[in-house]
Amino acid sequence: KAGRFMQVFYLFWQLKGERQEIIMGSPGRFVSLPARGSLAKLCFREYGEPNGFPVIFAHGNLNSRLFAPAWEKTEEVTKAANVRLIAVDRPGVGGSTPQPGRTYSSFAEDIEVLVDTLGLKRFGVAGFSSGGPHALAVACEERLGERVSSLSLISSDAPYKRIGPEMIKRLYGVENLTAEIALQNAQTNYDHLKTSYLGMTKENRRKLAIEDVEEAVKQGLEGVAADSLLETGDWDFEISNIKSPVTVWHGKADTDVPVESSRFLVDLFPQTCQKKINYIEGESHSMIRRHWNSILEDLVSASKL
Repeated sequence: KAGRFMQVFYLFWQLKGERQEIIMGSPGRFVSLPARGSLAKLCFREYGEPNGFPVIFAHGNLNSRLFAPAWEKTEEVTKAANVRLIAVDRPGVGGSTPQPGRTYSSFAEDIEVLVDTLGLKRFGVAGFSSGGPHALAVACEERLGERVSSLSLISSDAPYKRIGPEMIKRLYGVENLTAEIALQNAQTNYDHLKTSYLGMTKENRRKLAIEDVEEAVKQGLEGVAADSLLETGDWDFEISNIKSPVTVWHGKADTDVPVESSRFLVDLFPQTCQKKINYIEGESHSMIRRHWNSILEDLVSASKL
């Protein structure tokens, strides 16, 4: 895919007195990020119901905008839920321009440009795994908070530095994660995932999984490693700023992100936060594959509160 020629054309939007640019191509689109330089772009794709409830989706680690939450039924299920899903590549992942030193707040700023360019006044946000804190940062961004109508955190990572060094060592192998170790871990995890995907018996799902992980790393592993560094560092946004209703989904048998980390995160939500917690017995980190329909239905319902 990295060398595939992409046919593009340009659409221009008026935004805050400046001309914003959307570049169209398959299987993704790009929005320009002028604050990060003339060449900086954020890559995304849309699927589901074009006129449905818009939801910004932040993928997991070693995933990309191509991630198919419900495998081959992703488009069908998303459309049935009346959701216009906008899946975004984080900087350095997939087709989005790398951003050394990126933060959760800088991702929220990128999303502000995206939703303004798309003309979205109100929208939902969902984040899976490493995408969870990114989605939460969007909901906590002061300029966006009033526009986020609902938030869904699926198997979300938590502020591990606040939980303690034991949890960091349990998940990342060391108490103090460095950029070098994060890159090594990213390579190890990629190798493991690729091997497991190649062994999948269902050809259509194997193809979806391999395309997704290869898209995620086509610019290298730095964007992937950045997720781990953010998760284990000081989060640069205030969780107490959240105003939207939150639905939390987590498997009690999740060994990648233990459910106790989710409980810790939920306890940080402000008292005024409307929340619905779904801790599912026997479910693993991949529970999104089996509950995508319910996740979307809850997200849409919460947006009406």
